[in-house]
Amino acid sequence: MVKKVIDNVQTRFVYTRLDEGIHGDDCSRFLVRFVDMFYPVLDLDEVGGLPGCPSYPPREMFKLVIYGFYRGVTSIEMLSEMAEFHQIYRYVSGDIKPSSRIIRRFIQKYGVYFKILLGCSLIFANEINLTDFNHVAVDGSIKKADNNRFNVIHKDDMEILIKYYEGDFLSVEELNKLRKPAKRFIVKEDMGCEDKIELLYEMKTQLTMSGQDTIPVNDIESRWMQNKDGQSQISYNIQSAVDTNTKLICAVNITQNPTDHDELS
Repeated sequence: MVKKVIDNVQTRFVYTRLDEGIHGDDCSRFLVRFVDMFYPVLDLDEVGGLPGCPSYPPREMFKLVIYGFYRGVTSIEMLSEMAEFHQIYRYVSGDIKPSSRIIRRFIQKYGVYFKILLGCSLIFANEINLTDFNHVAVDGSIKKADNNRFNVIHKDDMEILIKYYEGDFLSVEELNKLRKPAKRFIVKEDMGCEDKIELLYEMKTQLTMSGQDTIPVNDIESRWMQNKDGQSQISYNIQSAVDTNTKLICAVNITQNPTDHDELS
């Protein structure tokens, strides 16, 4: 048998296309066509970058981010790496190679437009007679917030803390009556006095809105809700609407309301 000799330093020129080898009905091809079709709906004012530093086209950035999240790539660093080395990601994004910093800034700036594109997908589904949305299932799920159930500030403690940081005289007995979370709030070193006052007034506003007696320290916008086991926990209420025929997600919304009453718009 003749043994093939491998020459690792041999130069080779290969002509290839970005979509070569990608199946004709691959979802990446649909994504590219879909974004191209509905991108004008966003009516974005595309401003160029600084001289010598051209900006990345938003249309291709939308394609890259949407495809990445569709494939479960939610890490910005990983998404940047895939855009540079993975063929399908290169095809979807038009072979742009944005850094993780650029992708993160893009999502922060244009994040609101992803919701518009989601709405366009429902319009498109209706136009091609995929569904008429005659049957839509609406469901609410309680999602636990990132806050310990014991790390909450009571309403009366919050009033004392506001007086304390506004310079009112408080006796030692009043300060000693504070519960542990309120005392930890006083010795919290990563916030200045003005920031603490601002946070306390925001807590007061949230308590007024919720009508509850305690507020979580780490997530002041969450609420006490009852989970499936009948126990109260600090949570959010996730509402979803799904077409029963095609399983298309029509809408997803996160609310602070402990119940599902009046959530269907």
